Amino acid sequence: MNHVITCPNGHRVIVTEVHLGKRVSCPTCGDSFLVPEVIPEVQPTAAPSSNPPRLFSSARASLRNMEARKAMLLTGRVLWALGLVSVILSRGCDVVAVRAVDSANSRVKLEQLVFDEKWDKQENDLERKLEAIRQKEKLEPEDSKEFTNLSEQLSKLRKDRSRAAEVFRQTTLRDLQFAATQATYSHAIGSYWRAVLFVLGSLLVAVGLIVTSATAEGAERWVCLAALVILMFSLYVFGLGWITLPGFSSLK
Repeated sequence: MNHVITCPNGHRVIVTEVHLGKRVSCPTCGDSFLVPEVIPEVQPTAAPSSNPPRLFSSARASLRNMEARKAMLLTGRVLWALGLVSVILSRGCDVVAVRAVDSANSRVKLEQLVFDEKWDKQENDLERKLEAIRQKEKLEPEDSKEFTNLSEQLSKLRKDRSRAAEVFRQTTLRDLQFAATQATYSHAIGSYWRAVLFVLGSLLVAVGLIVTSATAEGAERWVCLAALVILMFSLYVFGLGWITLPGFSSLK
């Protein structure tokens, strides 16, 4: 095995295993020197660290940041979507409950109106006939008899109406009034939970818009910021969203 060493003057000399521990002459300068018995092997220098590992680490970090950004963006969209559905649901249910109360009260008034119209029509017909007889200048015997008959019919009709009204109040009208009262109190009880749903929904919308505007890009960011400003001013500054909040309106 050949070894490369240097002479005292710095010239390169090639020696073999035979020359170890012996004196040799440098072929360049001619000086003789002693070859060491053990020649250390030259260890290859380690290659300097290159940039690819650092680049790969930076790429992985950038990829993780991108995935986290997408996850936050998706979370923000889900939050404001759920909040919007909650707000619409609370308002929609409140409107339906109010309409149910109005419908129940209107049925009470309608049934009372139909009852009164039915008996008023009969009374008015009899009263018109009696008035027509009174307007005559000269009454015939038949007119007097008809007048007496009509008066008796009118008196009997009024008594029948009084009895029918009592039965109507104890049966049909009472049931309708109970249904209207039940609808009113059901609306009052349910309005509390609809108000809670509205508040939670508005908070979800606000948080979702904040997260989305912080992670979105382009037009979506500006739309979310504009919606967030409108929401903040309408709900928490001017309080326009709370004016018709379920449960805040007075019961009729």
